[in-house]
Amino acid sequence: MGIIMSYTRGMNNLAHIHTAMQNDANTIVAANIRAELGLAGLAQTDLASALGQNDMWLSRRMKGSPDFSVVEVQAVADYFAVEPGDLFKKRTRPTRPVGPTGIEPMTSTVEDERLATVTSIASKMVS
Repeated sequence: MGIIMSYTRGMNNLAHIHTAMQNDANTIVAANIRAELGLAGLAQTDLASALGQNDMWLSRRMKGSPDFSVVEVQAVADYFAVEPGDLFKKRTRPTRPVGPTGIEPMTSTVEDERLATVTSIASKMVS
């Protein structure tokens, strides 16, 4: 009896670990989709329409209920012209092609100038 109880507890723990990993993966995918949307200057509505779905469909998946399927991740990756595996990677700063030189970090000179302008405007508003 003790062996069966231990086995059952062990299986329950594995199920919880699997669920946590799955939720974490969906959270990472959703965060990367949000980043890609932001970089492209698009709204979730735009992506949902491009995938032939409605806003509620995408909103639910972004919240993890249900998780994105493999086919859906592939469709999103195709839309943003990225590898599907890239949507599963934790990243601190998104990167995208920025011209003929290939992939460059988001903090390019142009982004630094925009940040300086926004900071300047914000400091004037505070003063």
